[in-house]
Amino acid sequence: MRDNFSLAELEAEVRNAIDGEQDNSLDNLRNEALAKVLLERMTVNKLPESLIEETVKERFQEMLMDFKEQGSTEEQLQEMATPEKYSKYKEISLVNAEKIVKLGLAFRDIAEKEGIEVTEEECREQYTMICMQSKQKGEAPPEERQALTQIENNLLRKKVFDFIADQAAITWNVVAAEQLVA
Repeated sequence: MRDNFSLAELEAEVRNAIDGEQDNSLDNLRNEALAKVLLERMTVNKLPESLIEETVKERFQEMLMDFKEQGSTEEQLQEMATPEKYSKYKEISLVNAEKIVKLGLAFRDIAEKEGIEVTEEECREQYTMICMQSKQKGEAPPEERQALTQIENNLLRKKVFDFIADQAAITWNVVAAEQLVA
């Protein structure tokens, strides 16, 4: 564990651990492009419905937590957390949830075949930082099992993206801002 972190330094490290993304926008762009290519090239006969449902539920909960952090009241959150609103959310987010599940399966498969691993020590270090940040903010730490699973998934995703990028021939194209909007 690292002592003498300022809150800003700790938040930056925790954000990297949680998001599984580096602050470098080129890495983010690279990862998005690699994910797109992976999705285009992979074939999955049938996605497990349970994984899709779990992903939709997790994303719905994350959305509600985001609203809570942005100042929504308990009453407002209860209005949003109805079965009808969840069904509408699921309908809208189903395609994205399927992509997330497909990528997760691809990452696990690549990691297994290439011997890419995330150690318990790496996960524990990130979880410790999250707990330190929570303590500094006067908040309760996240539930350990769920947080460790999320940390492991994010670290694995980052390692697989880095592995693919090391193996791939990536060509960067300069695109005008107007083309990005269109």
